[in-house]
Order: sequence, then C-alpha cells, then structure tokens
Amino acid sequence: GLDGMGLARKLHEWSDLPIVMLTSVDEEETVVQAIERFAEDYIRKPCEPAELVARVESALHMKAEQDQLRDMALEADRLGAIDVLTGLGNRRQFDRRANELLAIVGGVTPVGVLMVDVDHFKRVNDREGHLAGDALLRRIPQVLAGGLRGTDWIGRYGGEEVLLLLPET
Repeated sequence: GLDGMGLARKLHEWSDLPIVMLTSVDEEETVVQAIERFAEDYIRKPCEPAELVARVESALHMKAEQDQLRDMALEADRLGAIDVLTGLGNRRQFDRRANELLAIVGGVTPVGVLMVDVDHFKRVNDREGHLAGDALLRRIPQVLAGGLRGTDWIGRYGGEEVLLLLPET
C-alpha cells in the first residue's frame, strides 16, 4: 500500500543502504524533501541507463566511504580508552564505566573504588631499567585480575596506579 516515496521512507528507517530515487514525480518540493530526509540522489524519468548506473555507483561509493570513516572513528574511540602498555582500560574508560555504573545502581547499591599504587616504583626503573618497570606494570593487573568477579573492572589510572571498580562492594 505504499507509493515510491513511502517505500523509500520505510527503507531508510529499516536500513542504512543508500537510496537513489527513480521516479516520474518532478515536483520540486518533493525532490527537495526526499533528498533532505532520506535519499542520496533523485533521478527523474525518463533517464539514461548509464546515468542511473553512475548515480547508483556513486551512492554506493559514498556509503562505503562513510562506513569506513565510521569504523575508523569507532576504532579511534576504542584505542583512546585503552592503555597501550597494559592493554587495560585507561582513565577515560574508567570515567565512562563509573558513570554508567552509577546511572544503573542509582545510589542504591554500593560501589567500591580501589586505587592500587606501587610504592617506590621509581626505584625499579632506576635499578632494573624501564623495561623491567614496564613488565612490572603489566604483571600487577594480571595478579589483581585473578581475584576479580565478572562485574568488576580494572584499569590503569596512570603512572604506576591501577584502578578497580567494584560494584556491590
């Protein structure tokens, strides 16, 4: 029971596929609304087959570029929340997790936050070298993680500080 415009609207709601309208409707207002709301392109009938193919290929190319940019942004966001040395979440991720957790528990359930700091860490770097210090920083979270529950979170706050987020604690 849908006309071409109605079908295009529904397709836009259900999918992120690019929509190229091919229609005999040539009212300027309709064309403008279609492009503003859901269509990547709009072709009036009759049209040359080569033009239709070129416009569809162009829309698909733009969609592929948009998908690639979205994926790159998601990966940059993910990497921006990871400590490179330990592979743990970083301070930025801690802030996100803490805010999400507090929104869920709403102040009803206790949430423990534990900061573990390595005393005299500078001595390890000075005596054993930075590679040994890095190895120690990677080992500490591994040891701590052995005692965590599935709901707990561990991350690197910075330097030699590790944060634990402990719901219901």
